[in-house]
Amino acid sequence: MWLISDGMSNNLVDGASVTGRLYEAVGGDFDHPEPSATSLKDWGTIDARFDDCKTGRIILSGSDGDKTSSVIKLAGVSGAGCD
Repeated sequence: MWLISDGMSNNLVDGASVTGRLYEAVGGDFDHPEPSATSLKDWGTIDARFDDCKTGRIILSGSDGDKTSSVIKLAGVSGAGCD
């Protein structure tokens, strides 16, 4: 299953949630995963909240149910303000 978001804010604030729409790509394969806009169907939402620079949680809510995942920072980019 390929899920694609319509975009989320670049201005994440610690402790604040950001929500976006999710679309399921219909068709395609691992060699050609780029779906056309006509092959996308509404699936649900993604809600992301970062508690701080290193931890957070992601909630996917959609037609197949809900999934909550904790996330942690594995690597950073030097000078990104969150080293």
